Amino acid sequence: MCIRDSAERAEARFGPFSVHFCAVQHWSARGLYDRNRTLWGSWALLHPQLRFWFSGDLGYSQDTRDIGARFGHFDVAAIAVGAYEPRWFMKTQHIDPAEAVQVMQDIGARHAVGIHWGTFPLTDEPLDQPIADLANALRARDIDAERFVLFRHGETRVWDAQAARLLTPAEQQKARPRVDSLAAQ
Repeated sequence: MCIRDSAERAEARFGPFSVHFCAVQHWSARGLYDRNRTLWGSWALLHPQLRFWFSGDLGYSQDTRDIGARFGHFDVAAIAVGAYEPRWFMKTQHIDPAEAVQVMQDIGARHAVGIHWGTFPLTDEPLDQPIADLANALRARDIDAERFVLFRHGETRVWDAQAARLLTPAEQQKARPRVDSLAAQ
């Protein structure tokens, strides 16, 4: 989808799924001569049993409050938490962990998974700095650390629709094997 106008509400449907483009603050470019000619966006994936939001890269702005107002809430969100220093340079394009917690609250996410961190040096903060900064931001807002998690490299979690939460690896081991999927429903 190529979105050029912020008034556009791009949406696609696939069976019980709907995918929605949600504009967020960032720059865009696909080539040398097209900087900022399209919008940058996040994505909402909605299903009767799961409401998921993917932040992509974003700077903190009114956009996340607008997304929360538009969709009401999300069960789980993948929210960027890394590549944020120095703030004077990165603030308009990458949120820091404290802003990521605010985004979680803005969009009404019940749970969040931190993305966009710890893979390779992109900015000035150490690769593992988002771990401590997110823990401090959650503590400052009195939010349970299990509501906003950072996975170890290679770790996966399963969304338990009945419990409406992400299962820990230990809980996944105890759970019965599942053969169903959201796509099959």
